[in-house]
Amino acid sequence: PVHQTYTRPVYLPDSSGADTKQSIEKDFINQVYTLKNGDHLVIARDADYLLKAKTYLLQKLDLPFSKEKLISYFAYEASRYRIWRGTINGLYCFDSSFHFLFKVSDKNINNIFQSICEYSPGKYITGMGSGEGLWQMQLTHNAINFKKITSAFDHKGNITIVYKDSTNKIWIGTQDGLYC
Repeated sequence: PVHQTYTRPVYLPDSSGADTKQSIEKDFINQVYTLKNGDHLVIARDADYLLKAKTYLLQKLDLPFSKEKLISYFAYEASRYRIWRGTINGLYCFDSSFHFLFKVSDKNINNIFQSICEYSPGKYITGMGSGEGLWQMQLTHNAINFKKITSAFDHKGNITIVYKDSTNKIWIGTQDGLYC
C-alpha cells in the first residue's frame, strides 16, 4: 500500500459483535471468496463470516455445520445464486441469503469435498480428498447424481482446486501439480 494504511472490519455494537471480533482474531482464514453481490464470504477454521463490501461490517454466520467444527475447504457461488460450502463431511448448499437448502453426500464416495466448479448450469466438477479424484455432479429437479469423470487423478492425494477459466478450460490443482 502506498500510504501504508489498512482497513479493519467493523462489528455490531452488541455482544454478537464482540464475539465475532474475538473469534476472527483467533481464527485461521482458509479463503476469502467474493460473492456476486460484492460481499465477501470468509471461510475460517472455526467459523464462516460475511464481510459487507461497502461497510466492512463482519458478522459470523450461523450455518448448519458451524457447531460441528467441521474442517471447511471452500466456498463457491454458482448460477442461480447457490452458495456451496465444501467440508470434510459433505457439501452444503445455501441460497444467497444463507438459508440452508440441502446437504450433498453419497454412499459411493468419501464425501470430502475439497473443490467444485460449475461448467454448465446444474453440472459441476467436484474435486475430492483422500485420493477419490474427479467427479461430475449433476442436479436435477429431484436428485443429485454423481459420475466418475476419470481415474487419472485417483490416488494422487487431494484435489485442492477445480477452476474454469474465461476460455472454458478446466484447471485442476492437486498435491503433485497443476493440470488442464
